[in-house]
Amino acid sequence: MSTNASLFEPGTTLYENQTINTSVASAGDAYVGSIVELPSKDPSDLNDLKTAKPVLAMICKNNAATALSAGKCVVRDSTTVWPGYVKAQASGTAGDPVVGIVDPLLGSKTVAQGDICYVYFQGLTKVDPPAAGVTSNIAVGEVCFSDGDGGVVTEADISAGYANPIGVALSAATAASTDAFWVDLNVQEGADTNDRPVLADMTAGTGISTGTGTVCEHLIIQGNGLIKTEIFIDLTGLNSGGTAGDIIGKDGETANCHIGQITDAKNGTIACGRITCLETPAGGDPDVDFWGSVTEATGAQDAAIASLTGEAQLINHGDWTVSESAALTAMPGADGYLYMACGAATDADYTAGKFLIELWGV
Repeated sequence: MSTNASLFEPGTTLYENQTINTSVASAGDAYVGSIVELPSKDPSDLNDLKTAKPVLAMICKNNAATALSAGKCVVRDSTTVWPGYVKAQASGTAGDPVVGIVDPLLGSKTVAQGDICYVYFQGLTKVDPPAAGVTSNIAVGEVCFSDGDGGVVTEADISAGYANPIGVALSAATAASTDAFWVDLNVQEGADTNDRPVLADMTAGTGISTGTGTVCEHLIIQGNGLIKTEIFIDLTGLNSGGTAGDIIGKDGETANCHIGQITDAKNGTIACGRITCLETPAGGDPDVDFWGSVTEATGAQDAAIASLTGEAQLINHGDWTVSESAALTAMPGADGYLYMACGAATDADYTAGKFLIELWGV
């Protein structure tokens, strides 16, 4: 059931200051699981309210003895099949599906066993860090995850077994701070440690990212234990070097010409992969080879890929033309960096050439 009308005011619970008989169903149970639209900020602050977009919240019942705290993540109570019955994440099991964030407008009030409150799951919402504060700084734009005690952290600081994505930080949080911060929530109930929609980003070296017109973007998606990594590359602005086997990167022997690092934590163990040419390379050498398992991140443009450590050729395709796709013949190893190298000698800048690298990890 979905409604724009709230059953009770944000910042309150349905049975606030009342004695609750938890042994019987309450009249409010009929509304549990309903979705409502609420203001995302304190209604008393009119300046904020003018620019606030509404949030979506579920009417939820605390189905466990542990009280719920404002701004904390709650998980679905697995003892019932009905949506909207929740418990504090700290009393749950690692990997329990997160439902959302307990109404932050409750402030210091808690939600007693059997009481009913709003749990926000989509929109601008204030959330709490772990009780001891975040371990690392949280920057604006970082993907945020729930943690074992119901707080919110970045992926680097997830407690063992907890990895439920909840949204993107809209305000910064300083390490060790216990202050609430703003997150643009997008909680997908059921997303747990084996179903993280979007994982942390990969980063290309400055010998790639500083090319004029060059694009190197990454996407890592996980579902049901399978991790897919996609890397899109536009070679425009890079140089292919003057000798076969030279590293491709920004001209001038620029260092750090890798296109990202493969790690077990982000990408899993790579089991298979393929490369697709989306635009025929022009200007530079069309014979682009892809390499992985390189120990160093510092490989420079125009240097021999063979001068690096651990290098393994992932594919030797020859000249690429648009729409060609080929499977990798070797897989990149954990903690190794990915590079491109020219298969022939064409010392010139690329004016075109787009590729999609797809890797599947487990």
